[in-house]
Amino acid sequence: FFFLPLFLLLAPLLVMSSSKMCVGNEISDEEKEWMRKIDEAVKAEGLMVENRFMLAAYAIVSKGDVAKALHRIRNWNRIVTTHRINETSEKEATQWFKVNMVDVFYSVGRDAEGMTGYGIRNGNFRPDKVVTDDDLRCFLRGLSDNLKSNTMTIEDVRRGSFFMGDMSTMAWENFNLNLQKKMVGVLQDSFPIKLKRLVFVNPPSFIWALIKIMSVFMKKKLVDRIKPIQMSDVPQLFSDTANVPAHMGGGMTLDAWEKRENQLKIYRASVAEVESGGGPRAATVAM
Repeated sequence: FFFLPLFLLLAPLLVMSSSKMCVGNEISDEEKEWMRKIDEAVKAEGLMVENRFMLAAYAIVSKGDVAKALHRIRNWNRIVTTHRINETSEKEATQWFKVNMVDVFYSVGRDAEGMTGYGIRNGNFRPDKVVTDDDLRCFLRGLSDNLKSNTMTIEDVRRGSFFMGDMSTMAWENFNLNLQKKMVGVLQDSFPIKLKRLVFVNPPSFIWALIKIMSVFMKKKLVDRIKPIQMSDVPQLFSDTANVPAHMGGGMTLDAWEKRENQLKIYRASVAEVESGGGPRAATVAM
């Protein structure tokens, strides 16, 4: 969450043949009914949802509450339209991050609860590089792609995700209020993802001052999910040391970008499968 262009991680799931369900993409009858009601409301307002997978994600995150789902969908539509996110490709956004925020991400696997996660080196987060409209567009497109990589399947949407920020070298210059407001808005009020835990590793002494500033626009339930820990305690959050980041004493050595691409492949397969399943489908917009 914090200073995160957030994103990544998780152990890839097995993708079954095209004639069978991808692991974790089953949608219950109750969830289908939620989707139907939300779809009707979306069409009535002339809103856009990318595909049926995203419609299901909104239904699950909102637990069938049409008003809550529409609130998120409206906000995401506004972000996509205002910043023209669709005008930047995944490849362009990835290259922007590789040039402007070098080595900002690291790989982390599933935690002991099976949740997907994403890791960021807060000391390498460079808000000063987000200057122009094009910069912000690339940043938000990258954020969108990373969030999708953490919601690879319907089951991943249900379980939720966690953020792990390595704050060992973080300084004041790694924080920008306006950029943080945009990111928090995406996380808690627009993109369909459940952020269940915010792990702050080796947080600096001034982090609580920043949290106080952020609490003005960050919901209390999100603040309450912050878990500050020392790096030596990180392995306790995982049942398999292979999922612990390598620089934190574990065996997760896969390049962050390679890991994200593996997860996005699963995400795309899940989208195609859920989309082909028939049933409710909102108006769509390409990403």
